[in-house]
Amino acid sequence: MGPTSRHILFSVKTFGAGMLALYVAFRLDLGQPGWALLTTYIVSQPLAGAVLAKSAARLGGTLLGAVVAVALVSAFAGAREFFVVATALWVGACLYGSVLLREAPAAYGAMLAGYTAAIVGISAVTAPLSVFDVAVARCTEIGLGILCAMLVNHVVFPQATGGLLRRTVAESLAAARAWAGDVLRGTADDARGLPDRRRLLGDIMTLDTLRLQARLDTPSVRAVDGALRLLQARLFSLLAMLVSIQDRRRLLARDCPERLVALTPLMEDLAERIDAGPDGGEAELAARIDAALPDAAALAGDPARRIEYILVARLGDVLRLERDMRRLVAGIRRGETVSATGPGPAPGRFRDHAQALVGALVVACGICVAAAFWIGAGWPQGGSAVLQVAIICSFMATQDNPAAGAMLFFLAGVVALVVAGIYNFVIFPAISGFVPFVFVLGLFLVPLGLFMSNRRLAPLVTPLILATVVVLGIGNRRDVAFDAFVNGGVAILAGTGFTVVAFRLLRPAGVEWTVRRHLRAIRRHLGALATERGPADRGRFETRMFDHLNALITRLGLADLGHRAVLLGALAALRVGLNILLLRRERIALPPDHGVVVDRALDALAGHFTGRDGGDPIAALDAATDRLAGSEGGLPAEAVAVFVALSGIRTSLAEHAGFFGLTTSPTQSAQAEVAPC
Repeated sequence: MGPTSRHILFSVKTFGAGMLALYVAFRLDLGQPGWALLTTYIVSQPLAGAVLAKSAARLGGTLLGAVVAVALVSAFAGAREFFVVATALWVGACLYGSVLLREAPAAYGAMLAGYTAAIVGISAVTAPLSVFDVAVARCTEIGLGILCAMLVNHVVFPQATGGLLRRTVAESLAAARAWAGDVLRGTADDARGLPDRRRLLGDIMTLDTLRLQARLDTPSVRAVDGALRLLQARLFSLLAMLVSIQDRRRLLARDCPERLVALTPLMEDLAERIDAGPDGGEAELAARIDAALPDAAALAGDPARRIEYILVARLGDVLRLERDMRRLVAGIRRGETVSATGPGPAPGRFRDHAQALVGALVVACGICVAAAFWIGAGWPQGGSAVLQVAIICSFMATQDNPAAGAMLFFLAGVVALVVAGIYNFVIFPAISGFVPFVFVLGLFLVPLGLFMSNRRLAPLVTPLILATVVVLGIGNRRDVAFDAFVNGGVAILAGTGFTVVAFRLLRPAGVEWTVRRHLRAIRRHLGALATERGPADRGRFETRMFDHLNALITRLGLADLGHRAVLLGALAALRVGLNILLLRRERIALPPDHGVVVDRALDALAGHFTGRDGGDPIAALDAATDRLAGSEGGLPAEAVAVFVALSGIRTSLAEHAGFFGLTTSPTQSAQAEVAPC
């Protein structure tokens, strides 16, 4: 697909903002006008709200980094080796915080604070008295680039984030309803449906970022901010309900198809209502769902009815969620605040301490080793190589295969060195004046800029643009010495190449390492849920689990049967966690003798998920359900929800024994004892 009008507009606007920044920098006689141009290309985004958010983070990070650089150079003016160590520790600490935070723009600001200190400090460490001037110049140049990017993006055909937010909400709702229809009609297929779920999860996960950006450039969004958060929470809950329904459908189809046939008309009617919208028959449908719930005696006597109970209960949840979402969407369209029960999505991001620590260690060690070569060899341009290590290690820290990303920067540097050489020694000497300068530079930057907003091509094009601007070394004087140009280019390539080697030696490569960390984190979350007593935040757990699911779905090959088993196991873990939350909530209403066996089951689950010896979780779950089912006078009404949750956890563990770390798949006694249906 070729560039669209949106891509053309973005490229022209970004180039225009860069040239405006360059013109002002030339008039102010700033030391390195190229930094103003570079900044416009870094902060420019297709949406005005995204530019504001990224610009604020970059400005804040730059100011903090500059202050730290001045302090470090002042403290270690006569001891360059100690300055390098202190700078490496600062960059590593900032990168650790950036990887851990994850949310833009806070994570971006933390990263900037790190490598800005390296940029300013290394530039001035050999002349400590100039450090304040260097810091002020760098902040001025970056601030100028930010100001020009913001001005152009908000004056020239501004693209508000609110429009994209509304489209994403509409597409997410349509995709969720389509998936609901497939699940309820029994036409959902894991192999075909997982790519659609990948897109849906990705859209829902980005709603928070779009909402925060839209608040900056779309006033109407601020009025419905609460409703948008509630809608996102409802979408998360709907996905959890659909996962549960699909799995229970599969179990009934396998072990008790007659019960599934009996429920099919009810599920199809619910699917029709979701497709058609409100038609006044909601109360009747809700009554039919309630009437289809098996009673306590049926649950105690027939294990298959427990699966049926969960399926029917989830149908009721879907009906209520769908009604609530329609109310929220109607209010958002009218720009009104809609009252709704239940919390919005709580912060539930996965904080990956392992990845953050590894990234911090790589950048700190890389800076120290590269600086040792710089100092030991007495290489005048060695500081530029150290800067490349700090910058590229920071940018690549969250990649699954950072060495490959660093290699792209290396290749971009090679091409940029050739392009910049042609400009500096062939084109620029043949022209005079700012207008011809803008024209010849636009011949390169505008066509490449067409692909900066293309998700697939941006990782290839953006490094080339940034590297070219850096290597060009645009200043107020055009007389570039050939030897200085070559030495500078070699230093950049050397630093980038060193980064590739550092990643290959120090950073575990590949997707599997990332996947294993997410799987361990999922089990730890389940263990923590089972360990705690009392009520818990369901929204926080759901958002955290969907964060894991989004990470897994975007990384695993959906056609691979092993990977598909991991994804299905992660979806089962979501259901296990929700059932544990239900046990914690309902446990307090149980008589003491019933509460004891539930606690034992939770302790066994906690021990298993955290790696402690807590006993056999399957045996503990069976003991708890047997105790509740064998109560004098039958299964108590107040224990029905607990009884069903215990059965649901047991079913999920049995169906996904490998994922949950069970050495052998336990005998599915809940199915072996089923009476003829």
